[in-house]
Amino acid sequence: MATCNNNITHRNSQDKPELRLAALLTWNGDLELSKIVGAIPVGVADIEKLQLLSQFRINVKYYNTYCLAKEGLVAIANVKATFNPHVFIGPDCSVVCQPGAILAGSWNIPMISYACSADDLSRQSVYPTFARTVGTTHILSTLFPFLFQHYQWKAVTIMASTQEIWQYQATNIKKLIEKQNGTVYEQSFVPGYHGDGPRVQTKNILISHRDKVSSE
Repeated sequence: MATCNNNITHRNSQDKPELRLAALLTWNGDLELSKIVGAIPVGVADIEKLQLLSQFRINVKYYNTYCLAKEGLVAIANVKATFNPHVFIGPDCSVVCQPGAILAGSWNIPMISYACSADDLSRQSVYPTFARTVGTTHILSTLFPFLFQHYQWKAVTIMASTQEIWQYQATNIKKLIEKQNGTVYEQSFVPGYHGDGPRVQTKNILISHRDKVSSE
């Protein structure tokens, strides 16, 4: 588990109870954390400015799940043991959200994801404390045929992780585009935030498919 000790702590008074937020992110070791924390510091600053939680001092810690099920689950378990958060922000990958949200539910801790789109996560009976700010996989897949039609594309390449959720998404998108008589090329890749610093795998896929699509 990779942990960043860059805490965002707002102390209006040391006497106030602490509100602990565990941000579950995905980043490559070559990236600076400041480049991927996104809107979290902005959100915390707004909460403080608007005095929405003025009775608390907010403490945020960042944790890397690597977008991998095993590593993510280990990270979440360790977060609970070492930080005992009041809420999880994230994760950003469904393969981590699904087992992680079951754990969070068993602990009665809210988990709010900004990216997990697996349809299964809508089952409140299984994931009672899970919420998200994005649509489901099914809803998101319906967007692509409209883009295809709007830009009058004739061919596209779908790059999808070998993780089950993204293979399912890619299949849905392919079927919808082929209904519009579009040509679909597919390329799977193994998700790798370990040792793939410059994202060579992704670059090679883009280069190999660039000429195929542009020639259509």
